[in-house]
Amino acid sequence: MSLLRTVSRTAAIYLAATMLGFLFYVASFRLPFGGSILFYRGVLLAGITAMALLSALVILRNRVDIDVSTVMGATFTSFAFNVCFLVLFPVTIDRSISVFILSRIVAEDGMTTDEITRRFEDEYLHRMAQMDRRVDEQTISGNVRVRPNGQVVATDQGRKFVELAKSASGWFHTDRRFVDAGIEKPRRK
Repeated sequence: MSLLRTVSRTAAIYLAATMLGFLFYVASFRLPFGGSILFYRGVLLAGITAMALLSALVILRNRVDIDVSTVMGATFTSFAFNVCFLVLFPVTIDRSISVFILSRIVAEDGMTTDEITRRFEDEYLHRMAQMDRRVDEQTISGNVRVRPNGQVVATDQGRKFVELAKSASGWFHTDRRFVDAGIEKPRRK
């Protein structure tokens, strides 16, 4: 078999496996398990999907003459694609303040920044109880605990995560105000 034909065949197998894995993945969100935190649930379902895809490829391996390294590579590629999709689309839609704001601007056919601020405070923070949701998620994640008096405190794991986030912020030049409470906030113009 020529090199070009081998590369084309392998690429076709990877593409087909990734597409099949993605279809399995999207369908897996209908399953009634995996927890309440979308990101963790999505990673778990990506793992389950990868195992299902691996099983399907192992069954097909002899019929289609796929070598083991291609089966493994296609499975890992599918898993990676699904996790990237999870983070870029469902998690972004579920967590993004920007998506919330944009949806309100579209619904109102335009808003002033003062109106956006009011909607954010009234609807996002209060009616949608996003602070309670975030505290619940961080408690489940093990990053915080809530004292009997209601005070939320960071666990050792939470402190380590913040240190990691500060390092990553430096590596990727993100807005450090999100990870370092000591940085002065810019004044509103």
